[in-house]
Amino acid sequence: KLTVPQNYVVGSSGDEVSAVANSDGTKTLTLRGEDIHDFAWTADPNYRVVEDTWTGSAGPVKIRVLMQPDHESQAVRYISALKGTLDRFDRWYGPYPYNRITVVDPAHGSAAGGMEYPTLFTAGTFLLMPAGLRLPELVVEHEFGHQYWYGMVASNEFEDAWLDEGINSYTEVKIMDSLFGSHTSAINLWGL
Repeated sequence: KLTVPQNYVVGSSGDEVSAVANSDGTKTLTLRGEDIHDFAWTADPNYRVVEDTWTGSAGPVKIRVLMQPDHESQAVRYISALKGTLDRFDRWYGPYPYNRITVVDPAHGSAAGGMEYPTLFTAGTFLLMPAGLRLPELVVEHEFGHQYWYGMVASNEFEDAWLDEGINSYTEVKIMDSLFGSHTSAINLWGL
């Protein structure tokens, strides 16, 4: 159970089972996560929620993106990269076993971008991110990859980093090549 101010938008590793408005201006959410080895949550009154769905071999996956207001227009980049990544992982490494994934666009200066938790990860972008600078897509792909290489495989990130970051970085390159072409890079601007 998590109690937060009523105007806060919450994202978490689990599914929201119930929400109760309290008389003191807070709300209490009951959250439940199945078959996960870690639990994370975030709350912010400024999040703008953008939702979509992707369907893979294990069924539909609800995509929930929690955007900062000044980045809201870039939610489509997160969703597009995530759908492509979900597709490649589903075909190449096996089905994504959860019915949800939450992408969090952290607040500027929070130093919270680029972190993974089961069914939730933080991404990152800037206000004026040109389309050829594919850092938002790269972070989405990389952090989602941890759903498999630390999440489902349950490797110890600290003791066996090669099982997590090493394998994830390898699959990151394969998937980014598949999504954007093998003759491009995360910086595809001005002839670079």
